[in-house]
Amino acid sequence: MIGISSNFALLAHQSPRQRTKLACSKSARIAPHRDVHRTRLSCSANLYEGPVVVHLFEDCSGSPVFGQGGKGFLEGLFHVAEVARSHPAYDKSLLHQAVVTEEPEKGEWLFCNMILYNPVEEGVVGLYAKQNDYLDAIEYGVPDAHHAVLASEIAVFPEGSVSALRADSPAVVTDEDLVAFAAFKIGSAGDEADWETWSGVQKIQEHPSFRSAGLYKCGGLVETFQYVLRVMFSGPLDDEARVALFADLRSAIPGDPEDVRTGLYEIMFDIPKDGSPVGVIAGKKTAADVASGKIKKEDLEQDE
Repeated sequence: MIGISSNFALLAHQSPRQRTKLACSKSARIAPHRDVHRTRLSCSANLYEGPVVVHLFEDCSGSPVFGQGGKGFLEGLFHVAEVARSHPAYDKSLLHQAVVTEEPEKGEWLFCNMILYNPVEEGVVGLYAKQNDYLDAIEYGVPDAHHAVLASEIAVFPEGSVSALRADSPAVVTDEDLVAFAAFKIGSAGDEADWETWSGVQKIQEHPSFRSAGLYKCGGLVETFQYVLRVMFSGPLDDEARVALFADLRSAIPGDPEDVRTGLYEIMFDIPKDGSPVGVIAGKKTAADVASGKIKKEDLEQDE
């Protein structure tokens, strides 16, 4: 049943899931884009140049080290995000929280961290060779059921637009904007040349709040998800409009929901290379949301 996910209230009392591995093996490689050229789908000058990690969290019930419940999971998630910053090629992260999911009563798939790296000669295999601490942090920081899709951006929509991830993108992102993720399992996607059809973008772009979309392809051995679609929508939208938008998304994207994992998110906050610790960034954002009325203080107290 489709429904709203609210302020960590659904994070508690979930059962651990079977461990999943990184969605691409450590031996996968993503070659950096060097020269401007026309790829099969888009002009490379419009794409984000470096490796992208789309980290989807299926089990949000707690943390192996930081404790059970929503608070334990978030502490573990923030710790993993903090360790990721230590990589020399790290650009920034975009931490997303779900606002509408397929089955909100399960409290699953509530968070997605999108980690952006500057181009590296070694590709993904070199990226993770320098990130032993990061892999260890994942091991004990978050539950086993998670999916880190090691990918590169291969297409953007509308055709000719600049990726929303690039520093030179003209798009201005606000706290009221929404982001949809659709992760396609092996065999659930069609031919890349026809991606605008099987991803649903051709229909999704008809929504009045649609802004842009990017397609990300797993760069090596695919274990779970082969492609990830990220779509930007302008806000604000109230709860009813968000549920309606999610229903439109599911209608536009063909395939079984078990084969195409879809969720509607908001960006909690960006995590730059330098600056305050992730926990401090999160605290300041939460305080601002309480002050603005976006989050009710009693909801936070209820989650303790």
